[in-house]
Amino acid sequence: MAEYEPLLKNIAINNEQEDIYRLIEIFLDYTDIYINPFLDSGIPEDDLRQECALVITEEFSDGVFLEKNDRRERLITGEDEVAQEVFKEIIHDISTSCEKALTIMAESEQRSKMAGKEILAKVNLINEGAERFLSEYGIMATPAELSDYMDISEDIIIEAVELSGYEIKNIDFDTPVRNNKG
Repeated sequence: MAEYEPLLKNIAINNEQEDIYRLIEIFLDYTDIYINPFLDSGIPEDDLRQECALVITEEFSDGVFLEKNDRRERLITGEDEVAQEVFKEIIHDISTSCEKALTIMAESEQRSKMAGKEILAKVNLINEGAERFLSEYGIMATPAELSDYMDISEDIIIEAVELSGYEIKNIDFDTPVRNNKG
């Protein structure tokens, strides 16, 4: 940590973009620490790294990291222990920000998976109902007939057909409503 103290003090005094880039590089080298808890979340490792890199870059890009808790003033007027404190604060901020961003990504991934499972369940339900209708009556059901047969909304049937990419084959969209079933 001692090697970063002069870098932080120089950034506080001169605000050189090159030094800020060096600080960003230092933190980018530690992205494994931030992403490790999220590796089993179903998100590709490269996506986790990219999100973490965006967070790190954003944290340093506008110089606010030095203004927080009077860090700039503390670095300029303080001793080496102050620089160590500031560096630990920055580590905490980066760690917290990466964790928040990656948690949001992981939660979004879980919601997507759940939505996918719900869609698949709906499509499978309608597909099985259409197959049963065909087997029982010997004809493909119209959406209205399948709705009555399964006691569900016709809108749900049409939505499932659309969600399946029109892969549910045993539904007759061409025949007008029939009065009886075959």
